Amino acid sequence: KQYKVASFEVQVGLHELLGHGSGKLFMKDAEGKGNFPEDLVNPLTGKPLESWYAPGETYDSKFTTLGSSYEECRAECSGMHLCLVPGVNEIFGFSGEESEQVKYINWLSMAHAGIKGLEMFSPASMEWKQAHSQARFVILGVMLEAGEGFLKIDKVTGEDGKPDLLISMDRTKLESVGAPAIAKFLNKLQVLKSTGDDKAAREMYGRYSKVTDTGDHPWLLWRDIVISRKQPRPILVQGNTRVENEKTLLTQYDPSPEGMINSWRERFPDMAEMTALLDSVSESEGKHW
Repeated sequence: KQYKVASFEVQVGLHELLGHGSGKLFMKDAEGKGNFPEDLVNPLTGKPLESWYAPGETYDSKFTTLGSSYEECRAECSGMHLCLVPGVNEIFGFSGEESEQVKYINWLSMAHAGIKGLEMFSPASMEWKQAHSQARFVILGVMLEAGEGFLKIDKVTGEDGKPDLLISMDRTKLESVGAPAIAKFLNKLQVLKSTGDDKAAREMYGRYSKVTDTGDHPWLLWRDIVISRKQPRPILVQGNTRVENEKTLLTQYDPSPEGMINSWRERFPDMAEMTALLDSVSESEGKHW
């Protein structure tokens, strides 16, 4: 818990800035001229490129419904990969033992997010309903596939006597087993996106996205455990300040629907004044609607 927020800060920074913010698309114009060397070799096949984006084609037009989750997965893998690079965590203010903790918790949190993401899988339609959740489940599969005891998920009995899932990650194998697996997978994600090979991307991504009730990890059955352990979403209630005897006092409220109502009620005790304020905003901004 101590490093959860810190690791999330690092992951989001790398995810957004260098994950979504990097990666070249190879394309050719109507004259057949490409934005890449003709002798460029595909690192997955060892052969010259056989696919690229033709005139008028874009990532969205080729990857369509797969595009959003696939891109989130690429960005998440970028964050996981880059947080292990020496010096990167220092940019975010973490060094030494703190940096090591941030790396481990970042990866462990991703495994947890992959399992928790099953909340967004629909057994009725056998479809994923949220891009990030699917992406993290795919990454979970890659980490499990790495083997060598790096990551284990076991069904256990919780302290409350009810079924639960236990995540075990061997931090001593983070850079020797986990890192190469994610780096290799990230390379595949990027190459298939860069070359516009949506057919191979769908085949690969679809395999990792499958939720079944068989095998060592019967996720379809375990989803019931995930749903039973689902916690209510946290409610963020804004506090209010007031001045008494030349001192500023802060009033906090319970993180509940009642607390939120009280916060608004005490912040705007004069409903007529608030209505007038909203009316004035509506009048001044209405021309933009």
